[in-house]
Amino acid sequence: MDGTSNMRVVIALGIIALFGIITFALVAATLGTLNQRYDRLDKQVADLMSQVISISQSSSTTTTEVYATSD
Repeated sequence: MDGTSNMRVVIALGIIALFGIITFALVAATLGTLNQRYDRLDKQVADLMSQVISISQSSSTTTTEVYATSD
């Protein structure tokens, strides 16, 4: 009887360890995917900001005309 209860404990621990390993692998894959998406998003934001800066710099070089007033 003592041998079968030990075997059940070993099987239960094996099943728990297996689910733990599977969970760890799924979490690692999910975090890797999210990391790639956030890296891509950061690059897109940086590209957009550089475009906005270049547009704002090109529009700030406009000239203003000064009209002479008669005294």
